[in-house]
Order: sequence, then C-alpha cells, then structure tokens
Amino acid sequence: MPHQHLSRAVLLLATVSAGLGAGCVSKRVESGSGGGPSAVLAPALVVERFLRAANAVAQRSSSRVLEPDRLRRELETMGRLFGTHEGALLERDPRQQVEQRMATLASILQHEDYVLDGPTLVPGRSSEAVEIVARLRIRGLPVAVPFTVVRSGKDAWLVEKIDIEKITGRRPGF
Repeated sequence: MPHQHLSRAVLLLATVSAGLGAGCVSKRVESGSGGGPSAVLAPALVVERFLRAANAVAQRSSSRVLEPDRLRRELETMGRLFGTHEGALLERDPRQQVEQRMATLASILQHEDYVLDGPTLVPGRSSEAVEIVARLRIRGLPVAVPFTVVRSGKDAWLVEKIDIEKITGRRPGF
C-alpha cells in the first residue's frame, strides 16, 4: 500500500477509535487524580501490556522472524485490551479485521523505550475514562502519545483511543 494511502488508513483508525515485551526497558507511572491503588495502576498496566504486545508484533513483523503462535497471541492481547465501554474490540469485530488493525497500530507504536505519566481524568468522563501519556522513544526521538483508557461494562480497563498522529505527524512518509 503506498504511504499516502497507509497514512489515511492510519489516521482513520485513530479518529474512529470508538469504531474500532520486548524493547521496553523502563517505566514510571506517576499517579494523578483518582481513587485507590487499583484506580491508578489498572489503566497504566493496560497501556503497558498493550505497548509490550505492540512491540512484540512490530519486531516480529519487521524481522520476518514470525512465530505464528506468539504473533497470534500478541495480536489477540492487543485486541482484548483495545475497545470501548461496551467491551473489547476482539469480542465485537471479526478476528481477521482486528488482527489487521492491531498490526497496523503495532507498526506505528514500535519503540525502544517508554515512560508512562498519569493517569489524569478526562474532562466530562471522570468516572469512566482516564488519560495516560506514554513518552515513547521512537528511532531515538522522544514523542508523547496520549492513550485514553476507559472502564468497560465488565469493570475492566481498555485502551479506547491512541493519539497516533503525535507519531505519524513526525515520521517521513506519513
């Protein structure tokens, strides 16, 4: 797919988010507003696991060393951690579509290191959503990427939105 078409698809994926281990060596979670420890840690742990799965997928895809079972598990993890208050994307959409979307996100989110800041409350959604900023190092450059994490109906936290334009706006070809 030419870069201009990929960029449109990526931006569409980011803006329609409601419709929708390796290499991470440091992390810091700074607590913001919120309740007890689980209110602070659960959203950060979801973002951390999502980033680790994305890195595993991106590294396996770029090195062409694909362990099909591991790749499938990491894509599944991403699909289970991404969704809305109604539930995970993997529970709602066809598996093939979810895997394609998550592989695209993984290629954009591939990073050498990260630090997590937050959570902070999302105005107007104080009891159901928080924002966590992942300060990624991508190709040696720092970039702050906001993740909106929402509480699902099953009382689990899911990544609802990733502001990937913070990355794609900086990369040549996007």
